Amino acid sequence: MTDAAGKPWRKDRGTDGGRREPTTPRRALARVGVTLRSWFPVEVLATFVATRAILTLVGFLSITAVAPNPYRFDWDASDHPLVNAWSRWDSYWYVRIADDGYGYIPGKESSVAFFPLYPMLIRLAGWFVGASGPEMLAILGIVISNLALLAAVAAVILLVRLDFDEATARRTASYLLLFPSSFFLSAVYPESLFLALAVASLYFARTDRWVVAALLATAATLTRPYGLFLAVALVFEYAAQRGFRLRAVRPDVLALGLIPSALAAYFLYLGASFGDPLAALHAQKAWGRELTVPWDAFTTFFSAPFSKHGGKHSPFDLGFTLVSLVLVALSWRFVRPSYALFATVLLLGVLSTGTLWSMVRFAVSPFPAFIVLAIAGRHPLFDRAYVVVSVGLGALFMGMYAQWYWVG
Repeated sequence: MTDAAGKPWRKDRGTDGGRREPTTPRRALARVGVTLRSWFPVEVLATFVATRAILTLVGFLSITAVAPNPYRFDWDASDHPLVNAWSRWDSYWYVRIADDGYGYIPGKESSVAFFPLYPMLIRLAGWFVGASGPEMLAILGIVISNLALLAAVAAVILLVRLDFDEATARRTASYLLLFPSSFFLSAVYPESLFLALAVASLYFARTDRWVVAALLATAATLTRPYGLFLAVALVFEYAAQRGFRLRAVRPDVLALGLIPSALAAYFLYLGASFGDPLAALHAQKAWGRELTVPWDAFTTFFSAPFSKHGGKHSPFDLGFTLVSLVLVALSWRFVRPSYALFATVLLLGVLSTGTLWSMVRFAVSPFPAFIVLAIAGRHPLFDRAYVVVSVGLGALFMGMYAQWYWVG
């Protein structure tokens, strides 16, 4: 058989006449291996394994070798300390939603305050493996959180590579894993899922795949309400890529309308189920959160002395708020404006709830802060200091969290 040019036709030749190696399972696996090594460099994977192992050990020893906190919450997901170490505070609510669904008592702390995607994934995983009950659902939550953390690490590396060198990309991911409150990214909390979806959304936006970017941002909004702020960053990024010219706008911009629709869908569900479409916002008031101007959070913080047993007025929250403000401000100098915009509106949104409560945890979400830290980490002295301080604080916070002391 010959081709149009009269040359013998062969299966291993491409359309351009060049030789092409036949695809075999071994070659396919090799290509997958190359891709995975690109997404998960060895040193970053080593940091993931080392940090999760150290945090698990600290949590285990905190529960088994230290006297119980007399002010602890009267709930354990399991009889096993390794599960309980990763299942404290809000983990109770996510496990409860996955197990029993939503509930709402006006004026009381209620599960409707917690957005649905993360507990839905736990419930779906439980159905898939035939598991139920708090212990198994908590275990599945830990697995989902760590898988999401790996996805977040890969997304961060891919995104940072678009603007910086390989060393900065890997250092950004490592600094995220080392961050003192990064244990929340492996606990039964939605923080790692939100981070993975948010960073991946911006990555697909940067690579001009706007429908995928919008779908990921929509999923992020169903994970945490702050996902709505991705719409601001994505609209800005879309306009910037087109030189802010109206004529350059294409129909794919309409996909960004999906992001607020996720919030609307959850509110409609609450209205149909509990007769109050704003039940999620009203339930937040039971935790002392309500919409206000950002600086009111500082007024609230200084209105009462620090809590001795880990209440709402923690000095750690103030410290991490100030650090986040500095890093987000610096992000306008060092990273792409759409990333800095996302970090800024996210931080302002958190502060607009009227309290600094949980700022230790929320500090892991504005990811451009870690790019700024990674840039500073080009200096060996800063790099060593960051690792030492982060590991020390991270171990302290993990021990406190496992013992039901309030961290964030």
